Amino acid sequence: MASLEIYGVGGPKFLDVVVMTKSERQEMASSMPIDLIPFCADGGGDHHCIRCDGSPEPVVVFWSHDARPEDAVDFEAPSFAEWLNEKLDALRVDEK
Repeated sequence: MASLEIYGVGGPKFLDVVVMTKSERQEMASSMPIDLIPFCADGGGDHHCIRCDGSPEPVVVFWSHDARPEDAVDFEAPSFAEWLNEKLDALRVDEK
């Protein structure tokens, strides 16, 4: 598994959630849907995102920048905590 860089607030611009969200929505050719907040890039232009669509529990989805809009979003986990646990488990396996 590749390294995992999760966006935060402040710090380097390429890791700032506000800067990256604005960039993906306003500056990129394939603009990200308004209900997605990116929190981790895959290195190829795609992002793991939290979907904030008014549901009681925001889910984690994977957004593909070069897919057709109707195919661009795939469900990954029912919560950020579960997504993060899956990634940490994968990192632990890779370390063995």
